Amino acid sequence: MIRRNFLYALGMAAALTATTSTAQIPAKPITMVVPFAAGGNLDLVARIIAPPMAKRLGQPIVVQNKAGAGGAIGASDVSRADPDGSTLLVSTPNAIVVLPKMAPTPYDISSFASVGLISSTSQVLVIKADNAKFKTMAEFLAYVKSHPGKTG
Repeated sequence: MIRRNFLYALGMAAALTATTSTAQIPAKPITMVVPFAAGGNLDLVARIIAPPMAKRLGQPIVVQNKAGAGGAIGASDVSRADPDGSTLLVSTPNAIVVLPKMAPTPYDISSFASVGLISSTSQVLVIKADNAKFKTMAEFLAYVKSHPGKTG
């Protein structure tokens, strides 16, 4: 699964950079802001796609982590950046779509223009192996439905 997502990210980076017009390329280094901590999945994706993008665009790309507040700090910085294409946000939907719906932020989704999808990931639900209440997703859902409001 990880290898497939890695290859998908590389393919998307190639497609993204191949469709970029030279008239839209900023004449200065590009900052790719990751609104989460260095070393995480999103940081890894940004660092994988930055070199081929930089080569194709002919501009250096610096990956900059601006973590905090569920992604709001980095997203806020990008929302205030000059709209010249030299500052990009590599984010999950959480920071730019979900968070502004849950709490006040200095930006909303209209502050951003989508460039493209660069990766996708799967989510998993796990429990302690020795939990006897349920072993399958169907058993888990049945338990949740029969015990509303309980956590265990």
